[in-house]
Amino acid sequence: MDSVTIKTHSPALYRTLRVDAFVRAPIRLFLLRLGLFLHVCSITVLCIAFLLRALSHTFLGGLFSFFSSFDPFFLWGFFFIAAAFFYFFLFIEFFYIASSRAVIVGKKEDSDIALLLSGAALYAELGILKEKGDFSLFDAYTMLHRNAVYGASCARLGVSPVDFSSFFHSQKESLRQVYIPRREFVRRMAGLDTGDGEVVQFGVLSCALGLYDIDERLRSFLFERRIGREEFAGALAWIEELHKMRVQKRAFWEKAELGRTPGVAKDFGFGYTYTLDAHSRDIPADGNMLVRAGRVHIIDAVENILSKSGEANVLLVGKDGVGKETVLEGLATRIFRGIVSPFLEYKRIVRLDIDSIIAGTKTKGAFEERMIRILSEAVGAGNIILVLEDFPHAIESAERIGSDLVSITEHAFSGKALQVIALADPRGYHAVLEPHGKVQALFSKIDIEEPNELETQIILQEVVPAIERNSHIIFSYQALARISKIAGRYIQTGAMPEKAINLADEVFTAYATRGSGIILSADVDTFASRKLKIPLGDAEDKEKDILLHLEDLLHERIINQQEAIRTIADTMRRARAGIRNQKRPIGSFLFLGPTGVGKTESAKALASVYFRGEDRMIRFDMSEFQGEEGIKKLIGSFETSGQGMLSREARDNPFALYLFDEIEKASHEVLNLFLQILEEGFFTDSRGDRISMRETIMILTSNAGASSIWDLVKKGKDPAEVKKEVVDTIQREGIISPELLNRFDGIVVFHPLSGEQLGQVARLLLGEFKARLKEKDISLEISDALVKKVVEIGYNPAFGARPMRRAIADRIEAYVAKKMLAGELKRGDVVRFSEQDIENL
Repeated sequence: MDSVTIKTHSPALYRTLRVDAFVRAPIRLFLLRLGLFLHVCSITVLCIAFLLRALSHTFLGGLFSFFSSFDPFFLWGFFFIAAAFFYFFLFIEFFYIASSRAVIVGKKEDSDIALLLSGAALYAELGILKEKGDFSLFDAYTMLHRNAVYGASCARLGVSPVDFSSFFHSQKESLRQVYIPRREFVRRMAGLDTGDGEVVQFGVLSCALGLYDIDERLRSFLFERRIGREEFAGALAWIEELHKMRVQKRAFWEKAELGRTPGVAKDFGFGYTYTLDAHSRDIPADGNMLVRAGRVHIIDAVENILSKSGEANVLLVGKDGVGKETVLEGLATRIFRGIVSPFLEYKRIVRLDIDSIIAGTKTKGAFEERMIRILSEAVGAGNIILVLEDFPHAIESAERIGSDLVSITEHAFSGKALQVIALADPRGYHAVLEPHGKVQALFSKIDIEEPNELETQIILQEVVPAIERNSHIIFSYQALARISKIAGRYIQTGAMPEKAINLADEVFTAYATRGSGIILSADVDTFASRKLKIPLGDAEDKEKDILLHLEDLLHERIINQQEAIRTIADTMRRARAGIRNQKRPIGSFLFLGPTGVGKTESAKALASVYFRGEDRMIRFDMSEFQGEEGIKKLIGSFETSGQGMLSREARDNPFALYLFDEIEKASHEVLNLFLQILEEGFFTDSRGDRISMRETIMILTSNAGASSIWDLVKKGKDPAEVKKEVVDTIQREGIISPELLNRFDGIVVFHPLSGEQLGQVARLLLGEFKARLKEKDISLEISDALVKKVVEIGYNPAFGARPMRRAIADRIEAYVAKKMLAGELKRGDVVRFSEQDIENL
């Protein structure tokens, strides 16, 4: 057990509790504002009275002479009473804020233990810091129920105060019997990860988590509401952090807050920048912005580079939406608040619009003259940090009018009087900047990676209070986690965290009409399902019924092929139940078998049932992707950055079935691409973008081994034995590599159809034609003789049942069409084929 020592049982922070006991915070702030209003009114009235009295003898011939005998005694009384009222509550507020800082109450090995204001009342009432004695669970839950931070956390978890109150009152008798030793509880809290490593924080989070770990009843209560320890701790940490920030903002006299007030004429010591101001705008400082989740270290790195005594320029490289703008605003905020290195104090971060300069000059000479003037002003001012947005595009735009932007700016950028922050996306960096030696020499490169799901969720926690402002709707903690997951997994365009923030904004707008309430994770699933056309969340009764009877639904269109249908159905059920590998496609299959046995039809049927339509099946004929150009046609050309066919379809249809016919005809590079997709669920296209295929079904078909299948089936081999021998043949002949074969969820061998099964296929196809005729109010009688004739004229051993559809179209549909046009068939009639008609087909 770690060594824990409590130094004080009654920290100074407890004094703030006396203030709250005297006047609660909302009432205190109301009285403070009322006192300020009355104080200002008293000063105003008193000033007006003295002014009129002074003017009463001389102004407008003594028009206001009746004020000369005015006695302001009662106004002075009003002034002093209002002033006393205001300053009394102002000093109480000063005392409260000054006493509300976290205080060190103990030590855990090399770390201090700090008590936070949010938990002070809890610890005082339960006497936790006394260490001696014990307290009951009922008292602990009673105090938690009264705690504002805990109440707000429960609301963010979707737990109403009524539910929690019912919980601990229903368990009242048993909770009264359970006592927790204070010393043991302190040690347990000190062992929790509720700090920054150097300081262990005792607040609502540590107390509530300690109770969670001790009490099975609380765990069960939360588990019933699908709240685990991670969600419970996350919501508490979020609200406790917001509480600390609100308290800190109220301490306006501290340095961090006073730094927000601009100094008087602080810019007068720097040069004028008329031309620069005409083609630029300042980066705004957000005084309320919190920058966390992986961006603080980037801002630190930018600040360190810009503070160097030599060449101090930064090149930020990252996808659009990854947070480059956040880094700029974060640095501007630090400068605005005066919490940067002395070298960067009073700097202006200015975004230069090079496109507007080019548009306004149009010629090389005029452009270069304008740029030199702007750079001269920036260097002369001495307090400019220049931001070049999309630096690669700016260089290319200048090149189009014959100008070398890097050469023009090299002298100014290499000096000490001007710092530059250039922005670029990875594609522009590799294509334009990386080969440019001068750029590499002038700039220090910083890569900004996309935040992961957890980091994005923390960013959302900082952003949503602004989205929720002036409304009575809030996001639950689970909703933010779901938004982060959906944006990262299902939205292909853009980068995190921007696409997550945009999704949160869209969800809030969609549910704003509620007026009040909590946006839950189920609401996010519902909205995202409509937006992305992807089934999310728990399967509804109708969908469950489809999945449970998927074999029957597929067999309505597929004859025989029992093993194929069972393998497909089992995989789909695993996927929808959420127990599949989330980093791979929903399902991946290799369909082996001769032509015309149902491989393509199975894919169409699956797309129709699972994706609600055959149009969700995207087919690629792999004979078109042979040779060296095959891979370029699929993912695009790295030389031209052209978009490939698969890249375009995967972006536009992230939730679909992809059918790759006759895979054995594809090039070796294409087969290697499928290795990555089937294993990792994504590929990188020619533009360097990661394209996800994790929400797709991948079906690759091959006619390889078809002759072996025919021979083995004729010999009456067991289906499992047929599959083994066919796969062995494919590997032995080097048609498909063992590595690729091992990536599939299922390898399915489609068997040749028997005579009876061919008849079933013919009847199925005739049924489709019958359904089309029914739309014209005409019936079709399907006889055994007609079915037999379709098999006779439509079956080809080389192509299986595939020619049947053509035979029906050429013979039967053509016959009926002539009858309709000739007026021999009309609404209500029944088409019957006589023996002679069938013979003539």
